[in-house]
Amino acid sequence: MRSTLLTLRWLQRLIGVALASLAFAAASAVAAPRPQIVIVIPEGVGFELMSATEMAGLTDPVPAWGKSLGWTRIALTSYPATRMDRPTGESQEPKLVYNPDNAWSGSPASHPVPVPSTPAFEGYQWLADTAPDGCAAATALNSGISTYLQSVNWNNSPRGSGRRAESGSTLVEWASISGLSVGFISDMPIGHPAGAALAGLHSSTGEDRSHLIDQYLNSPTLNVVATAGHPQYNALGQAIPAPNFRWITQQQWKDLRTKARSNGWQVIYGDQNLLGINATPSADNPRRFIILEYGDTTEIELSGANHQQLLENLSASLRFQTRMALDYLDRDPDGFMAVIHMGRIPHLLGKGEIEPALRETAAAHLLLTEIQSWMRDHSANTAQSLVVTPLYEYGLIWGSESARFPFAQAVNRGKGRQPGIRINHAGPTNTLVPVMLRGPVTQFVSPLITGEDPVYGPYLHTTGLHTAIQRLFVSTQVMLNTPDTPDTRDNPMP
Repeated sequence: MRSTLLTLRWLQRLIGVALASLAFAAASAVAAPRPQIVIVIPEGVGFELMSATEMAGLTDPVPAWGKSLGWTRIALTSYPATRMDRPTGESQEPKLVYNPDNAWSGSPASHPVPVPSTPAFEGYQWLADTAPDGCAAATALNSGISTYLQSVNWNNSPRGSGRRAESGSTLVEWASISGLSVGFISDMPIGHPAGAALAGLHSSTGEDRSHLIDQYLNSPTLNVVATAGHPQYNALGQAIPAPNFRWITQQQWKDLRTKARSNGWQVIYGDQNLLGINATPSADNPRRFIILEYGDTTEIELSGANHQQLLENLSASLRFQTRMALDYLDRDPDGFMAVIHMGRIPHLLGKGEIEPALRETAAAHLLLTEIQSWMRDHSANTAQSLVVTPLYEYGLIWGSESARFPFAQAVNRGKGRQPGIRINHAGPTNTLVPVMLRGPVTQFVSPLITGEDPVYGPYLHTTGLHTAIQRLFVSTQVMLNTPDTPDTRDNPMP
């Protein structure tokens, strides 16, 4: 009898412990914070352009660019595997790897110089001659691979052909596998190659816009896509007499209005129609495809007196669609990832438009502050990570005397006045750029730092930033306890 009672008491205790464990697990599952991961790409904005924007007082009164409490700010390099615009089969050309000694050399360059249009200093020439392009830099972030120019999440091997980055390797695919909704928001037209790489599409060349747009229409991973590129409007949002099919073909424009709906997309044209997308919250709402009523934003005419108002209107539109997209993505009880792309700054600097580029940089800062405000307002029971980086620097921006004196600092002429700066190279460079982070993602970055720059401090390659965000998804999977946990290797295979 005594042994029977002891056995019963032991069973009661065991059951009690089991029930308590189940209750704790259930409570933990309920209390597990929802991931909110936002990646902001003000493409081409380097340290010096950010600094010049601050000098002009365009980012007041908010502490600018990750300098306030709670941010981690380090440097980033996006050097490619090769400067060829097709797969070479090689792993990494050693001469392209970022080297501070090469980057900061102010010695006169030996002639003939590789980039004749850039001042003949060794550092300038090396930075211009080892640069990525927007596609390779975006691919390094999204797929975690160093590759060739014009690659859209496409590997650099084997020689002569190459192959798509492994399925499940892009951050967009990782987010989807992790059960998160995914959004891509850009001020560039649909089919823009760097934007396509950021959206997680795949192509051996960014020139194949038709293939890229077809992937948008058939994407299994994207829940919200918001871009420019409406063929019946110009960059001012005005109707044009003849459609502009530069970024989307006439057939694809037709498909967008027919096949997209059959693929589960709701097509929305223009800001005024965005207000309705969050009217009826539902976890089962269809994916959304949004095209603003703006046309080719890469060819904005800035010679008129209204260029400042034009840029402000476009920037306000991007902020508006970002808020609408975040509100929609936030419906997902498992959380979301949003990639937000500002791509006009390289186009402005490529035309020598410094003042508009400064204002566009200020607009990127304003977008960032509004995203932070949104995240503060939606911080209950969430694990929020914010990543901000331009991926690469465009223009080799330095002071107005930097053609004579290498790396001369910008001339501060006071608030309200354009600082003395100069564009030294009409293209991307291998100059280090900032990456600013806050939230759980920061804990994964420090082990991936690869070097120390004498000016900008610790830096990592963009593929390392991919790995840090990827590891965040692994921790997210553990938290969500979903059954399809991805491989934890840096480049998972299917």
